[in-house]
Amino acid sequence: MISLPPGPIRRARVVLPPGPLLASATAALAPLGWPSATVQLLGGPLARGVFTCSVLTPGGPPWIDYGPRRDLGACWFVMGSLTFGPALDGTPALHCHAMLADAEGRTHGGHIVPDATALAAPGLVGWAVSTPAASFRIVRDVSTFNLLHPVAA
Repeated sequence: MISLPPGPIRRARVVLPPGPLLASATAALAPLGWPSATVQLLGGPLARGVFTCSVLTPGGPPWIDYGPRRDLGACWFVMGSLTFGPALDGTPALHCHAMLADAEGRTHGGHIVPDATALAAPGLVGWAVSTPAASFRIVRDVSTFNLLHPVAA
């Protein structure tokens, strides 16, 4: 856990354009110049929605891992939140939890697979939040999967 001094909070409305989720988030956040952010995403169409749920891995580590992928094809992004920041190699990374609705209106939720999920036109609107006092960065975690963790700036 990090302790942050009081400081400014940055907020911005962003539009994630159509395309793969990771590329869309990278494009939407790049003009802000923030190294990381959290983004509350509002509903919109997906050309392809792919998600997974966490599963226990007895005998680990890791103790928890991603389960099998579920591909809903074209569906609706109901609501979700993503955390964005650099991966271990410095490239953009994100972790997204969301609720999706399939073509029959059934809801599904879990970890959205960022390189397999694709936004349809017109994209998704979101509210990004960040602070110059801290950021998110992928940190190795031997007990689970590597995750974006808060770190002091």
